[in-house]
Parts: sequence; C-alpha cells; structure tokens
Amino acid sequence: MAKKVRKRRSSSIPPAILFVELLVPWIVMGIVSVVLSAAGVKGITILFIALASALATTFIVGYYERTRKMRAAHLGQNNPRRRR
Repeated sequence: MAKKVRKRRSSSIPPAILFVELLVPWIVMGIVSVVLSAAGVKGITILFIALASALATTFIVGYYERTRKMRAAHLGQNNPRRRR
C-alpha cells in the first residue's frame, strides 16, 4: 500500500519581516560607513567596523525573531479562546 504523505504547513514569511531580516543589516552597514567617513576615519578600519555592525545587527534581528516566535507560540498555547 502507498504511504500517505502528510501535508506540510507552508511557512510564508510576511514581507515586512523579510525586509527587516535581510535589508536592515545592509542599511546599518551603509549608515555606519558614511558616518565613519564623515568622522575622518580612513582605510580598512571603516570596512571592518561597518561589517562588524552589520553582523551585530544580524544577530540582534535573529534573536528578536526567535523570541517573538517563542512568545507567540507561548501565547497561542495559553489562549483561553483557542479551540481544542
């Protein structure tokens, strides 16, 4: 007999969250590099600091998204209006 394949729920990410996760680190990196250039910092130092700020922003956004998902899952489990 053929095995029944379970449907997997599609996990489409809303465009606003996708924007935050993908573009904000690039925007932060650009802003930091412009500010450092205006402040008179020269050379490769701008590159390293801008890349570090983009990486830190990526980690912050990832941490925020994980906690948001856990909070939403926790609230969904404890919601008294939820059907069982």
